[in-house]
Amino acid sequence: MIVKLLHEAQNHIESMENDKAYEILQEAQRLAPDYFEVARMKAYFYQKNGNYADAREQYELAILLSPDSPQLHYWYGKFLLNQDDNLNDAVVQFEKANLMDNESTEVALALSRGYLYQHEFSKAQKLLDELEQKIMNADEHLVKMYYDTAIQIDYHTADDLAKIGECEQALVSLEAMRKKFYSLEIKFKDRHIRKKLSKCNYTLNKMASKASPNLLNKVSEMQKWISIESVS
Repeated sequence: MIVKLLHEAQNHIESMENDKAYEILQEAQRLAPDYFEVARMKAYFYQKNGNYADAREQYELAILLSPDSPQLHYWYGKFLLNQDDNLNDAVVQFEKANLMDNESTEVALALSRGYLYQHEFSKAQKLLDELEQKIMNADEHLVKMYYDTAIQIDYHTADDLAKIGECEQALVSLEAMRKKFYSLEIKFKDRHIRKKLSKCNYTLNKMASKASPNLLNKVSEMQKWISIESVS
């Protein structure tokens, strides 16, 4: 019965019938107050309605009721990742999920991206390396996320290096990024990943103002390549 109620509640949430969804969720929680899926669905309800404080409270309740569920930690991490100033908390949740289920491609990619945003590039790359042998068996959306993360690691590494004047090493990272891009199948060179390439212009402009004369030609050549590939 509870599963049926939660299914109905989800349908109402997706249809933006919030009053009906809330009424059903309240009934489900009355009938099964210790069932973690009820709390998780209430978290989803609050999240969809922009009530993030209550959503967080319900995610934490769900985890309290079922602390060994990697999916709960993964979903909570995804929620936190979209909230301001919660990156570190999100990574903690992804780490817990990955520790419980190190076979999940979704979890590993989420954790890799969390490390990327923390500028923990070696940790992010290590996870991608561990996924390399099995990523092509994953859903196409996850494959795209894998390649997007790989390219962003090189770009952000280059940007950090450029900020401290290490232009030569920054170019090495950008060259690694270009090599990865060239190796992609055409179907993965979509508008989304090309748009990410355009972000390199900011870094390259910064490098052009700091680079030694013998590196300026390489910087200029990379700028030309970005201008072509980012809009193709």
